[in-house]
Amino acid sequence: MAATVRGRSARGFTLMEMVVVLAIMVLLTGFFVVRFGESPDEQLLAPVAQDLRQLARQAVTEAAAYREDYAILMMPEQLQLVRGQGAGAGGAVSVEVENTLAIPAGAVVSARWFGDPEWQPLDGQAWLFRAGGLCEPIEVRLETSRSKAFIELAFDPLTGMAEEQSYFP
Repeated sequence: MAATVRGRSARGFTLMEMVVVLAIMVLLTGFFVVRFGESPDEQLLAPVAQDLRQLARQAVTEAAAYREDYAILMMPEQLQLVRGQGAGAGGAVSVEVENTLAIPAGAVVSARWFGDPEWQPLDGQAWLFRAGGLCEPIEVRLETSRSKAFIELAFDPLTGMAEEQSYFP
């Protein structure tokens, strides 16, 4: 009588093969979550960009609603939303501060006005929002002082909304 050898069925995977595949998948997932998560530079700049969008929306909305000029005064350490007669003009009378956005340490803000080829550092310029709801077209660049990472926002003069955002690590 001949001994029959029972062969292994080729219908499935062994438990060990499945464990190895799952371990590889977990390692790859962990790598991509860490790799594509927010960088420290993005964590510093993104909230400032979001707050600037909201400040511009507030300025356009209130200028149109109250039929009064508004301006965002752009200083290196903060951005201030002001309203009143002559908002944004040097030596303006009866200007009231509506809202302030502090620029965190390590972040640098610069602006490029319509027609300007160069980014200008902030030194008290006024971004004007007229009573009719229009604003000056402007691009704002937020960057970190320690690296070359930056976020650029281009604001639409009709709506005051940021048209585009670019982040470069």
